[in-house]
Amino acid sequence: MYQHKAFTGRLAARIAVMEYIGVWYNPQRPHTASGGLGPQAVQDRCQGKDSVAFAA
Repeated sequence: MYQHKAFTGRLAARIAVMEYIGVWYNPQRPHTASGGLGPQAVQDRCQGKDSVAFAA
């Protein structure tokens, strides 16, 4: 995606890559394997931050 883009510096390149990763690995995107929960919700449940059980 960024192979033909010229960045003004390392910081600009780093920010662009982090924004891309943040969109591609969307923590809110639901997944059927986890009962329609997003990755952040699954991680919160595994760490005991949520008292609701997984849907079977």
